Amino acid sequence: MGSERGRPPIVGAASAAMPLPMASRLKPLLQWGLASLMVCAAAWADDPPDLFKEDFARYARLVESPVAELRLEGVQGFSWLKHFSAEPYLLRPAKDNSPEVRREVAFALRRVGRRDSIPVLFEMVNDADVGVRQHAALSLQSLTQLEDPTLAWWQGTSAKAYEQKLLDDLRTADGVVRVRALKALRCFAGPEAEGPVLEFVTSASPPPDGTQQALAIAVLERIGTPASLPWLTSVAEQQPTAAWALGQIGGPQAEEALIRGLRRFGVWDPQHLINLDRLHSTRCGEFVPMLVGAYGCVTYRGQPENLTYDPTPLQRACTNLILRSGRGPEVVEAVLREMECSVVDEQIPGDLRLAMVALREELRPGFVRNDGLTTSQPVCAMSHLIRDRRLAPRLVPLLQHPAFIARVYAAMALGRLHAVEALPAIVDVIDEGYPFADPMALASGKHFGESQTVRWRSFLCMALGRMGGEEARRELERLAGDPDEYRDIRYGAVVGLGFIGAPESLPVLQQVAHDDIIWRIRVEAQDVIHRIELAQEDARLRTR
Repeated sequence: MGSERGRPPIVGAASAAMPLPMASRLKPLLQWGLASLMVCAAAWADDPPDLFKEDFARYARLVESPVAELRLEGVQGFSWLKHFSAEPYLLRPAKDNSPEVRREVAFALRRVGRRDSIPVLFEMVNDADVGVRQHAALSLQSLTQLEDPTLAWWQGTSAKAYEQKLLDDLRTADGVVRVRALKALRCFAGPEAEGPVLEFVTSASPPPDGTQQALAIAVLERIGTPASLPWLTSVAEQQPTAAWALGQIGGPQAEEALIRGLRRFGVWDPQHLINLDRLHSTRCGEFVPMLVGAYGCVTYRGQPENLTYDPTPLQRACTNLILRSGRGPEVVEAVLREMECSVVDEQIPGDLRLAMVALREELRPGFVRNDGLTTSQPVCAMSHLIRDRRLAPRLVPLLQHPAFIARVYAAMALGRLHAVEALPAIVDVIDEGYPFADPMALASGKHFGESQTVRWRSFLCMALGRMGGEEARRELERLAGDPDEYRDIRYGAVVGLGFIGAPESLPVLQQVAHDDIIWRIRVEAQDVIHRIELAQEDARLRTR
């Protein structure tokens, strides 16, 4: 393998320099890119869809799938993201023929259920599956805050009467009783309870403590209207979870409070970011340097970006808010100039200058990693923000950049642009291979002078998967199925085939899953096969 196969050595990240100065090689492309940037503003998404709606639509489709495993995924998605308006979607599979799905429904209703969930959970208490019965009983206890809620109790009272009892309990001085009432009101409070809850949080004696305030916020997240905004905004900077209620109610006052919260808590508490994205805020221009710094990076131990998965909610929210601020093209241009070594410091936007200057340390030849730190986040941000395919000619030469981090994210940007015209250039770089052998004696990948320094071509395979298309699929199948290929390239090719998800790739993937000498590659191939087959089964049953 490697030198054993007669592959030409490539200039490594530890010692390379480009044959011509980067700026002189790219000057014509830079001039072209600047011109295209000025005339292609329409190529940038002014108002991208928010991740809250995107995820809701995705999980709603999964819950309706004829395939039990996909229904299970949809229920889990609604549960862990606490999509309260998803209750009707969760009640439908309460009698699912899969006990795993019914169990997950019973658990999910504990987190997002309201009054309509109570009779359904009482039915599930008698389920044939012991796990369903246990989860249903626990959910009933959680929603009602009764130690042993019975069907007789439910049939002998009304939801309205129980709501009134809970509101009466807020008037007591007993903190335990108040907490229990607020927990149950998350399920039983209707619109008419907003006034009494607001009266409690603003004038109760003794005043509600932090726990009681947090629970009242959760109640208002479900039933609150603009009438709740004065109190919510007054506590938002002490109770950051109020961001969800503000995002649910919406409006200029809520947006202003979320802006203040982001200014105080920063990006490491993503609640404000996600809810500003939910409100399609265009007011985050001042935060762009901070948002750019929130992206992870493959070189960062503390906040690594795993390119084998889809973008994280934090990345998606940051991307949307930067684009809506109108500063996306500005960030992309600043980063590209740094990567091209064609920057003029005076032309860098003032608030981005610190990040761009810091980035230079990790774009120098030979850079591998700063342990625990990184300054490469702007390069990662660029790969998410770029929208104009007419910038692709500026990215292609960066596949040979002296710093491998630039090569990785130039390829990812080309993949996310679906710039299929760049595919031959990416494949050529992958096929250059590495300047060292790859016998199984080195399978551990612990040799710093070789593996950790230059094993970056797997990410280019993943970029091909993001690019998609028949030609990318065929190239990835070739790379994945070649037992003499470098192990990281085989792995990246399998991941890339997973992004494409084409049934035509199954024969190669099955071969890899059975024959590859590296266990992790076999497992990845098995996972990709499973996902493709699930999608096939879903499509087949939906068309019946």
